[in-house]
Amino acid sequence: MDVKDLPINPGITLSMSLLFGLYFLLFNWGCTPRQDNTLYQDPDLIKGQLDNGFQYYIKKVDDESMKGEVSMGLYGRMGNWLENEGQRGLAHLIEHMIVKTGNSCVDMDWGKSNRNHKRSAAQTTLSGIEYKFILREPQYIDEYLEVLRCYAWDTVLQRNLADTTLVREYGRTSVLAEAQKIGWKKSISREHLYLKIFGQAYKQNVESELKNIQDFGLEDLQDYYSNWYRPDMEALYVVGDIPDVRLVEASIRKLYSDLKAPDDVVTPSFSQWLDQRKVTLPGTFRVVTVEDEYNPVSQFHIYLIQPKSFLEEIVNTKKQLNNQWVRNLYKELLQNRFRRLKVDADFIGMHYQSPEITGIEGAHFFDIGFSLTQKDNGKIQSIVKLVYTELERVARYGVSPLVQKTDIVYH
Repeated sequence: MDVKDLPINPGITLSMSLLFGLYFLLFNWGCTPRQDNTLYQDPDLIKGQLDNGFQYYIKKVDDESMKGEVSMGLYGRMGNWLENEGQRGLAHLIEHMIVKTGNSCVDMDWGKSNRNHKRSAAQTTLSGIEYKFILREPQYIDEYLEVLRCYAWDTVLQRNLADTTLVREYGRTSVLAEAQKIGWKKSISREHLYLKIFGQAYKQNVESELKNIQDFGLEDLQDYYSNWYRPDMEALYVVGDIPDVRLVEASIRKLYSDLKAPDDVVTPSFSQWLDQRKVTLPGTFRVVTVEDEYNPVSQFHIYLIQPKSFLEEIVNTKKQLNNQWVRNLYKELLQNRFRRLKVDADFIGMHYQSPEITGIEGAHFFDIGFSLTQKDNGKIQSIVKLVYTELERVARYGVSPLVQKTDIVYH
């Protein structure tokens, strides 16, 4: 797919483009050097690296959509890919511990502080962890730079991870309760499906991970935190209505320069980890059935396969960068389109009205999923036709009013 294939409206995609650009930088730091002289350079983006390897990105946005708003976050490579056998699930558990006990290492009124941001989020993935805040006012930037400095590494948090009571309450219990809430049995079902389609590279071991959360030793937890919460594997971003970007940069350099990386720990190769997860699928169409003891409803999925995952791509030219942006935009348009999909349940027999579009990190696809009752399994052909009609509509018309305003047309 080339740039000319999709009309792009900059106004509609501003916030999405900013975030995609930052994630492109974060995911690709440490990879093979690119020919930077051939790529676009944003004159308003301040990027830097401290002597300890910590990186930062600052972007002032003069746009009405971000008036008075600042998005800031800490991204680190300390995801599940770094866990050894005794540490399965501990990256996620540490995330819970940091969010729930991080106030103990910052001298601030957290009751008041929680009213100073619109949203906060933390997420652990296979490849990394992100802690994010969206602030109500730019005046709180310094306050949250201190919070994220604590999240990057702190002696108080290190002590918390050695406290049996705190680890039980805010770690083990919290993670297991979350797993129960989102349905760990559903995760096991999905694991069986991915394993059958994509092979051992996608074996997630949900059951053994949850068992390890109950049984792990505190030494394993301490080792993971000490080895991988390190400045040369972390980056900070601050984007939005920033009064003075140079003052923000000075604060970052002052707060984060004292972070230290362990000298005796060798970081594994991220690119080699990705190579182990490469998947080759025969042909263009496959039908796979999986027995699911936990779900009486049939799951039907369509996977759109890409030549390479986002994490694997190294961009050397403007054309490659353009195409990467366009593919990302195409996915966003599909997500928005399918969220608005209004389905006549009697027509295609869907168990719920809105299909899901999700992504698996390191994989070569994203997933359009449907739930069907057993009596409706014969209507899969109609569903496939509907999905491909919408794929064609987005590819042909992009973000034009035709796509934005037209409801689904059944052919």
